[in-house]
Amino acid sequence: MHSWNRDKILGIICEEIDKLASEGTGWHFVAGRVEPYHLQEFDLIDMAQEMGSTAPNLWEMLDAWLKKGTKGDEDLESDESDEEEMANNLGDAPVTFTRKQKQPTAAARRRHCATIISKKVLISSILMQGRSQKANWLQSMCGIFLHAIHAPQNLVNSLAHMGISISQTAIHRLLHSLGVHITSDAKEVGQTLSAAYAYDNLDIKFKSSVPTVEKPGETLKHFTTSMVFPLQHGITANDLRCSQYLWEQSQLNVRVLRDLLPPKQTSQDLMLIHPHTRELDENNMTTRDRFNAWKFLHDLCHHGPEEFRCFAASIGEPEPIKKIPLTKMPIIPLRTTTDNNSQVAGNISAMTHILAQVGVGDPRVEDKTCLMKDVSVLHPRETGSVASKLGFQRMHQIIQHAGICLWLDCWRVEVQKQEPTHTSLKLFAASKLSLDYLKALANHLAMNYTTRKEESQIFDLQSKPSSVCNKQFENGLLLNEYFCLYEELAFAMNHGDVGRVESCFMPWIWICKATGKHKYVKHMMKYLSNVHFVYPPGLRRAVRYSILINPSGKPGCFRVLDWCLELNNLYTKTKYGSTGVNYTEQRIIDDSVLIQIYRDLHLTFKRNPTLGHLTTKHAEPDMTQTFEAVMQHLQKAQPHEIFPVARASTPSRI
Repeated sequence: MHSWNRDKILGIICEEIDKLASEGTGWHFVAGRVEPYHLQEFDLIDMAQEMGSTAPNLWEMLDAWLKKGTKGDEDLESDESDEEEMANNLGDAPVTFTRKQKQPTAAARRRHCATIISKKVLISSILMQGRSQKANWLQSMCGIFLHAIHAPQNLVNSLAHMGISISQTAIHRLLHSLGVHITSDAKEVGQTLSAAYAYDNLDIKFKSSVPTVEKPGETLKHFTTSMVFPLQHGITANDLRCSQYLWEQSQLNVRVLRDLLPPKQTSQDLMLIHPHTRELDENNMTTRDRFNAWKFLHDLCHHGPEEFRCFAASIGEPEPIKKIPLTKMPIIPLRTTTDNNSQVAGNISAMTHILAQVGVGDPRVEDKTCLMKDVSVLHPRETGSVASKLGFQRMHQIIQHAGICLWLDCWRVEVQKQEPTHTSLKLFAASKLSLDYLKALANHLAMNYTTRKEESQIFDLQSKPSSVCNKQFENGLLLNEYFCLYEELAFAMNHGDVGRVESCFMPWIWICKATGKHKYVKHMMKYLSNVHFVYPPGLRRAVRYSILINPSGKPGCFRVLDWCLELNNLYTKTKYGSTGVNYTEQRIIDDSVLIQIYRDLHLTFKRNPTLGHLTTKHAEPDMTQTFEAVMQHLQKAQPHEIFPVARASTPSRI
């Protein structure tokens, strides 16, 4: 009889466990297909109720085992209604034990009952997973929690073997699935075009005990965190379609008459905002005075003598001026990027990555004429550093090399216009034209493939209606003009043409002013005005002939004074600054006047033995094949050819 009862009980319990572990109960949790709302809907009390109704015998048996021997058993009711009530009261006042009271308080008994419910759910979940590996709802929740608190891998693996958590691999698969769905939710919110974005910088210093080649000593890393949230309170996408209106009201819009722009507001105008807040009531008080009075009363009733506590619930809140309706705002975090938004380029890159994550804009529309496309061919492995932190030498090379390819493409386009059979510059060169013809054609290119100030070509193009304008061609003209202006300034500085340098100042002043470099604008204008309108002839000559110097006395080797100072700093700090224990502050100060002597002596000892390979100037690299690759890209992108309006929506190449 005992054996029969045991088998009967085991059969009933196993049958109930099988029913709990079946797919129909909804406790199957596939890590690869989990969605965020699954985690939000998880509730231990709901899970306990469903388990108790599905497996009542197992639930009753666990209840008897866990409550056996507990003090105050008579006060711990086991029916589901009491369990629900007790669990819902979690968060009450903390457990208090007095010296005279040995029995736990009501709050302690409720918490004890909730603990028993948690243990019953855990044991049932372990039994369910033993019958079916897919019945791992609670284990998946525990796995995410362990990952969130950075639990050691050994602990996760141990709990997974005990049936309390899922494995490390399953956790990673689950997190990947969550990331995919969160990204999808972010795109869904962003593509409504009625969403707001927020981003901030995050600087983290990673500590490395021993710097290596793979992990150098630079431990400070810059990140950008961002989030997106939908605009609520009845705000629609139509409310945000006001770019044209704002541009027409902007002080930066040079095409709008100054008289049509709204006047600039003064502090007196700003004081007129919310005028009713300064109106006096019957007590001769403004809105701010009434708030101050409320604050005095609030602090008295909440932090003053106990006798005033009775008034705390009656004082209410101060009157609102314009209150935002109370609603829960869903916030979706976006993936952190490595953009350094302390720089202008970093802010642009951050916004580009944010919009790409939410899928705003047509991903099929790509600006093939963008300068970064040329950079991806010229420096295929350095596009990241070019976009984030571009050094002068690399910038100089990019402008030179990209400019060469752009101007060769202008030759190709114009030659093919004049003679359709010349589809390439090689065929054009085979025709054996005279130098005079090439000069005339170069003059034509200079007048038609840059922005001509005399005829205001670029302004004529930009003033055309959108039905006939072509922004891609306009951007090509602007880029050619800017690159030519840079080349002219660089050539003039290298060859000591101070007059040409000064003639380049005004275009650069306008460029610097438009990009916010007002300090450069101030000093360039001050130089021009002082030298040409204030200084006497002798001082004018001294200043103009001294802003560029030639340390080597060779043509094309003029340098600015700052370059010479930086070179001297390099020698002081690195080359002749000593090493080891002799590398001291006093040693640097004492040897600073001898830097040029060290350099001359260094060169003397190299030259006297007639050693070879003494040059420090490397030969120019052979860029023929690289230029051909860029030319092929430009021939496909066609930045110097005019197309219908469908191609006219290309953004600026700069």
